[in-house]
Amino acid sequence: MIKSVLVVGHGLAGAILTQTLRLRGVSVACLDGGLIHSASKVAAGLINPYIGPKFNIPIDFSNCMESNRLFFEDFEKQNSCTLYSKDSLIRIFKSAEQKKRWDWLSTEKVESKYSEKFISSDALNELRIDGKYGAGLTTIFRLEIKKFLRISKDLLIRENLWQNKVFDESDATDFDLIIFAEGSNVEKNSFFNWLPFSPAKGEIIQFKGPSVKSCSNGTWILHESKDYCMAGSTWEHDNLKSGPTLNGKLEIIKKINYFDLQNHEIVGHKSGIRSCTLDRHPIIGRHFKLPHLAIFNGFGSRGATTICYYANILVDHLIKGTGIPPLISIERFRENFRK
Repeated sequence: MIKSVLVVGHGLAGAILTQTLRLRGVSVACLDGGLIHSASKVAAGLINPYIGPKFNIPIDFSNCMESNRLFFEDFEKQNSCTLYSKDSLIRIFKSAEQKKRWDWLSTEKVESKYSEKFISSDALNELRIDGKYGAGLTTIFRLEIKKFLRISKDLLIRENLWQNKVFDESDATDFDLIIFAEGSNVEKNSFFNWLPFSPAKGEIIQFKGPSVKSCSNGTWILHESKDYCMAGSTWEHDNLKSGPTLNGKLEIIKKINYFDLQNHEIVGHKSGIRSCTLDRHPIIGRHFKLPHLAIFNGFGSRGATTICYYANILVDHLIKGTGIPPLISIERFRENFRK
């Protein structure tokens, strides 16, 4: 069993992994150098059961939801806070085929638990939303990522488990295992930069104006508070560190033209770099030749959905010796390492 662990990175992945290890009784510390383009600092924290134009439910979604519930119930209770909540999203149909798909989902036992009701085009118009095929009211979940990261950091500082610095190899001497959960900064990691990561920049816009209903046609508008909402997001593999761009802003505004925003003004525009992989699955496990090093990375745009579940898999692996599923294991890239 691993006795002491250093987690490098305190974005959403690093924070959840650190707190999971801590709550499971493992001696753990977290080191973070402050990644400028961290996706976690701008992420919306949207957990949506239906993804893509076919409204598919992701692999292991039920297990992910249960892992989220257990983790945040425990963390919220210990820290007297609220971070994770159920909400609703108006999913606007872009075609008659999507409406048929929704009708089918609404009759299936597993899928229908997230399908609340159909909303007609006339009802959408009353909400200042354009959708001639109607929409489906969907059960979603929201995670307040920035608040969670702040509370997690404060907790680690109080318990003397926090190091505010960039990782150096000398930091590895006092720990049995170093786990790199540093997001897109993996490109600078000489131990793991051979893995097939494919980072993508995402931009979001913040608006001030009358309260809105959270809705999406593939590009979302999310209610934040009485006077604020956010919209996004873009997906770009080039010019990752350029920050927010005019093209990104125009793309978002064009894609949310289903909503009347004439009474809203743009008050914020941010970007972050998601740590994605070529096969769209995270990479988890130990280095092939340096077993005191491991990686927990590549969660893309669905980190708020999956990270708690995958953190449990890794911690079970470290404590109990259970296996890591091939779909997410670093083992699937052993040939890459040989080359």
